Amino acid sequence: MTNPAVDQLDQLSREELLSLVRHLLVVVEQQQARIVELEAEIAKLRQPPANSSNSSQPPARDQKTNSPSHQKHKKHGPPFGHPRAVSILVFSTL
Repeated sequence: MTNPAVDQLDQLSREELLSLVRHLLVVVEQQQARIVELEAEIAKLRQPPANSSNSSQPPARDQKTNSPSHQKHKKHGPPFGHPRAVSILVFSTL
């Protein structure tokens, strides 16, 4: 059933008005059910995710932070171009 415009409601018969009201009541019930579903989903999404501090989950299962996985590692030794220090090997003649 198509919904008539507001200015056309005066021209509808009693049976047509009752049919329209029944149809709109069904639509309202469907929308109320959908609202209840969506509110439950919103409540679930607002809860913090389970981790080792708020559940019995072990710490190894916690979500990792958004730190970059390719962290720069500092090179050991003198900087590039630095003069090399060499110890002289001395043999003992005892």
